Amino acid sequence: EDIDFNSITAAQVSSIPGKVMGDSVPAVATLYKKRVSGIYTLFNSFSGVFDGNGKTISQLGVPLFQELSGTAQVFDLTLEGQIGSFDNRCVLSTAMGALACTLPSGTVSITNVTNRVDLIVKHVSYGVGGIVGEQTGGALSISQCKNEGRVDCVNLWTTKTATVFAGGILGRVTNDNSSVE
Repeated sequence: EDIDFNSITAAQVSSIPGKVMGDSVPAVATLYKKRVSGIYTLFNSFSGVFDGNGKTISQLGVPLFQELSGTAQVFDLTLEGQIGSFDNRCVLSTAMGALACTLPSGTVSITNVTNRVDLIVKHVSYGVGGIVGEQTGGALSISQCKNEGRVDCVNLWTTKTATVFAGGILGRVTNDNSSVE
C-alpha cells in the first residue's frame, strides 16, 4: 500500500515490500522529524537498500533522508508533497532534495525514482534539487529518474549575495564522480 505521511503509522513503514534498512537508520518505532544541520528530515543517514516496489510516499513535508552514504541503493519509488510554501518558504542552512539533502561519501545508486514534491525555499547558498540537493563526495549514479516537482529558490538576503545552485534532479555537484542518465 502507498504511504500518506499525513496519517503514517510505524506498521505502514515497516510493511514496505522488499525494504531492507541500513544499520544507521533509526528504528521504525522512533520515526519522527529530526532536525539535523538546520533542516528537519525523517531519517538522518541511510546506507542500505530501499526498494520502493513501485509505491508512492505522499504528503511528504520534509526530505526523506538527510544523507545517502555507503552503498545506498534507492529504486522504484515515487515521492509526492510540498516542502515550504509561498507564504512560508523553507529557510535553508543546508542542501535540500526531496529524497536526500546530501551525498557526502560512498557509492550511491538511485534508479527509477520520480519526484513530485514541490521545493519552495529561500536564503539558498547550498544545492537544491528535486531528488538530491548536493553531492559533496563519493560516487553517485542516477538513472531513469525524473522530477515533476517544482524547484523554486530565491535569495531574499538584502545585505549579501548568495549563489543559488538548483536543478531538477541534482542541485549541486562538487566532485567528478557522478552520472545522471
